[in-house]
Amino acid sequence: FATLNYRDDLVMKRINRQALARLGEFEAQSLANLSWSMATMRFKDDVLMHHVAKESMCKMHNFSAQHVANTAWAYATLGRRAGSLFTALEGRAVELLGDESVDFCPLDLALCAWAFAWLDHAGPNAPLLQGIARTALRRMPEFSTQQLANMLWGFDHANYRDNGFYVELARWCCSRPLSFWNRANGEEMVSIMTALKPYAAGQQGWTDLEQLFSSTVIQPLGVFLRQETTSEGYSQGLRRMRTYHAGALYSSWLFKSLGVAYIGDADDARTRPSVDELVDFYLLPPEPRWLPDGYEDDDVQANRAEIPSLLELLDVKRRVQPSSHFIALHLSASLELATCDGEEDSSSSSQQIRICRVVPTRPPRKSGLSFVRGEKFEERDNSGDEDGVLRTSKLRDYNRKHHAEVTALTQVAEAIEALASSATSSETPLAERVTGWVELFVPHYPCSSCTGALVQFTERYPRIEVRIGHDDWRHWVRRLTERWDPADVRHHGLSINARQLRDLDQDLGSAIPEAYKAALRSTLGDAALSMLPSDSSGGVTDVAARRNGAGGHSAQAATQGVVENGAHVQTNGYPDPALQAPPRGPAAAPKRQSFY
Repeated sequence: FATLNYRDDLVMKRINRQALARLGEFEAQSLANLSWSMATMRFKDDVLMHHVAKESMCKMHNFSAQHVANTAWAYATLGRRAGSLFTALEGRAVELLGDESVDFCPLDLALCAWAFAWLDHAGPNAPLLQGIARTALRRMPEFSTQQLANMLWGFDHANYRDNGFYVELARWCCSRPLSFWNRANGEEMVSIMTALKPYAAGQQGWTDLEQLFSSTVIQPLGVFLRQETTSEGYSQGLRRMRTYHAGALYSSWLFKSLGVAYIGDADDARTRPSVDELVDFYLLPPEPRWLPDGYEDDDVQANRAEIPSLLELLDVKRRVQPSSHFIALHLSASLELATCDGEEDSSSSSQQIRICRVVPTRPPRKSGLSFVRGEKFEERDNSGDEDGVLRTSKLRDYNRKHHAEVTALTQVAEAIEALASSATSSETPLAERVTGWVELFVPHYPCSSCTGALVQFTERYPRIEVRIGHDDWRHWVRRLTERWDPADVRHHGLSINARQLRDLDQDLGSAIPEAYKAALRSTLGDAALSMLPSDSSGGVTDVAARRNGAGGHSAQAATQGVVENGAHVQTNGYPDPALQAPPRGPAAAPKRQSFY
């Protein structure tokens, strides 16, 4: 099914039920193939992947280079940190890399570098990255542009520092003919150029390569974002270009070509006030609350509740690139609207407004999504902003209309419209009467869709100067980690999914919590729950016990519950499915409702 790109959720659930009951019979190849297929189809079954990890650790000594690479890629793609599994995979990979008779091909090298870096499992001095670097230099002529891009992306985001390695790679890249680079898409070129730029200064041919990159990737993207096109044509065009962003080091090039002022990264003096306020915002403990009447855009506590706690951001779901709902940006603006024509008293003929707030990503209001015969089935977008102020694009199967940049610019546009509606009428168009500046600082560089929103805003209000600064999420995580106190229990609140992943990944030798099984009843069905392996079921047992030839031990089940945030929660941290909170009412427009 994965090879044919054919996904049917009902069939997959039935297959998974059978696989769970027979994992003990799976060899290394079968386990790797099963992981790969789940990730290829983006089919998330945490219970199955939990037990595949346990069984893989038992049979790690039989894993080949391909098995290691495919398994690591699968778990990274599905966002499963699985620390114990990745430790075992790293050990096996280092062992295989040290054996010159093992065929660690470029694809396997690229997948391992990408996967371990994506989940922040590989540090700057990791033996795994050192082994990959040595092997890669020997096999550079065999690399495709995609494999080179994925490997360099991993090294860059793991903060791997080996000048000799990067200089040698930069020299090799600069010597490639034009036909080699013609096979690379925009995303691949961005990854390659971003990783090599800090080390390639003065390298013969580097200036020519940057000019090629600018003329084939940056400039075409800028030209397209300035074009007038339909919403559907806009999305199709961006997907066809496959340039989803300009990266941490080249976004400033793109902004310059679009007439958007770039004010620097988080270390720039111009961004320091915004950075400090944004860090303080993230350090606020989230207190999710039900606000039946919605909340105002300046409600700091309600805005903070839209993004996860620091335990979830920096530990349970830690990664070097953020999910969109991890992002909140700092917005500041000073706007003036001329309200009358030809009046001598300028103070009475204009209205001013200043904005200074943190804007979180607006949660997408989407219904459930399933696949039947490889096609998305019954997908409904319930966001309520289909006719929004700014056009956005759906990239990599994700809508971008809820991103923080779009939300912030929409809030500014709404503030301008509110000023205009309260002012006296004027024959001069609104776009010519409003002046000032808008400044955004984002913890991560904007995607192409959000950059397009910036362009649309500047065209809508040509007399407003738009300025933007951004950090790189991996560096932003470091800033938060330096300030965060892990012992602060106010940041220990987790979403239901994060709790389940934490409990599953913390100890691969424990049985699945009963509350987690109950939460999966709607996914796997009642019949499948009885087939789930447990310590006494004869299925997959504790990893350490398996290695010693003995059975596992059973986990304690919690029987008492407490009330947490208005919901009945068992003492093991899982919501009690028998006691649900009362249904929530709709939010009153134009206030936004917290759904996190």
